[in-house]
Amino acid sequence: MNIRIAPGVIAALVCSAHAAAGTYVEASRTDLLNPLRPPVTQKMWFDGSRFRLENESGDAVEIFKDRTLYLLEPLRSRYAAFDVASLDNRPSGSHIAGLARTSATTLPGTRIAHETSRTESSGGRACTVWEITVDGVKVQELCVIPASSVIGGDQIMADMRQVGELIEDEGLDDTLRGSVARSWNDLDLVQGIPILSRSFENGQPAVEIQITAVRTEPVPFTAFDVPAGFKRQKGGGAR
Repeated sequence: MNIRIAPGVIAALVCSAHAAAGTYVEASRTDLLNPLRPPVTQKMWFDGSRFRLENESGDAVEIFKDRTLYLLEPLRSRYAAFDVASLDNRPSGSHIAGLARTSATTLPGTRIAHETSRTESSGGRACTVWEITVDGVKVQELCVIPASSVIGGDQIMADMRQVGELIEDEGLDDTLRGSVARSWNDLDLVQGIPILSRSFENGQPAVEIQITAVRTEPVPFTAFDVPAGFKRQKGGGAR
C-alpha cells in the first residue's frame, strides 16, 4: 500500500541530551528516461549549519559540517572530504554567479537563470518555475518556494548553496550523479528553495526530484560524524 506523506511542518519534538531539533526533508527521485525504474527515496537532515543526506539503500551518505563535505561509502568503510575553504581563494570569475551569470554580456558556457510566469505544485505546495540555460539551451528547471516558508529555511538554503558550489568547483557532478544535491549548484541564481527540480538532456526531461515531506524532528549529534574506522581516500572521489 502506498502512503503519501503530505509536506508540512510538524510541532517540534522534545529533544534528548543526545539530539537537537532539526529539519527533516524527504525527496523522491524519478528517472524520466527509464520509466521502468522505480523512484528512489532520499532522506535529508538539516541542523544549524550541518546537513546529512542518505539514499534508501544506505550505500551512499553525504555529510556537510564545519564547511566540509564528506562523501561516505558505508559498505566500504571509506570516505572523501572536500573543504569549502578551497573556494575562498578561487578566481573572481569562477562561480560568482551574482556578477558573471546575470551580466548582460556572458561568456560561453555560462549558466543563466530566468524566472518564468509558470507555476507547478509538489506535494500540494505551489511553487514558481525558474529555467536554467547554458548557451540558450535549457538544462534544468527549479520550482521554488520562499525560504521563509520553511523553519530554518535561510540556513538550509545557505548550506545547499555551499554544497552546490563544492559539487561544481570540485567536479563532483558525475560522482553524485544520483544525488538530489546535484540540483543545488544553481541556488545562487534563484530566489527560494526548490521543492521540485527537473534536469534536461538533449532537450528532454531526464531526472525529476520532488520534495515529499518536510518536518521538524530530533537529529542525533552523531548523524553528522564520520563513523570510527572509516578510511579517508586521498584526492577525493570516494565512489
